[in-house]
Amino acid sequence: MTTRQAGYPWGTDGRLEEAAIFARLRALVRKGQVRLHLHRRGVANLYLQRAQVEPALYLGLLARAYARLLAAALAVLAGFFLVTNRPPLWAGLAAAGAAILAGGAGLSRWRQERRWMAELRLRLLADPVFFAQAYEDGLFVLQRGRRRCSYPRPWQAILGLDDPDPRGAEMAVVVRRSTSPVPMPAPSPSPAPVPSPAPIPPPAPVRSPAPAPGPAPSPPPAPPSAPAPATGPVVQARARTLP
Repeated sequence: MTTRQAGYPWGTDGRLEEAAIFARLRALVRKGQVRLHLHRRGVANLYLQRAQVEPALYLGLLARAYARLLAAALAVLAGFFLVTNRPPLWAGLAAAGAAILAGGAGLSRWRQERRWMAELRLRLLADPVFFAQAYEDGLFVLQRGRRRCSYPRPWQAILGLDDPDPRGAEMAVVVRRSTSPVPMPAPSPSPAPVPSPAPIPPPAPVRSPAPAPGPAPSPPPAPPSAPAPATGPVVQARARTLP
């Protein structure tokens, strides 16, 4: 069974169309088969950027900021009244005013964020270009059962199409088991081993020629003989002493 038989849209040239894939995803989201999880902080940052060019949104955010600031000031004033032994009624009124302002600012922010997320969800399902940009910015995550899909993985992967380019999308084929055994190919005969060449013996060492015989060396000269001792009588001269 191919993707054409499974209900995936195809164009006139046999290729998957991007708009048709997005329409398929939108239908699955509306049926609840695919969930779109928005990041609350990312949505708040997006609308804070829009507040720079939208005066109404900017004024609403400014009013909520001033309400939080006034609530903090009243809380400090209530503490000051308690420390300085002022009438307890003053501290109670200041604390009550701080609680009302802080609670109102928090409730207003919660309702505004819910409204932002609802508006953003509708826009994501209506504008495929904005959907792709928000997905690349990490504004939301797609989930289908236990499978989650987030950037940098293409959003088409939630439908089983990992390639965002329709020209490169491959058709998913379901392999069915057959009852008949599949013949296995016969093993090819292994080639005969090639004999290795005989080792080459190392070359014999070159011997230097023997020197030619020369004349015999002359015998060393005899040492000088000692003088023969005198055989006659030894005459010893005695010096005469003069008187």
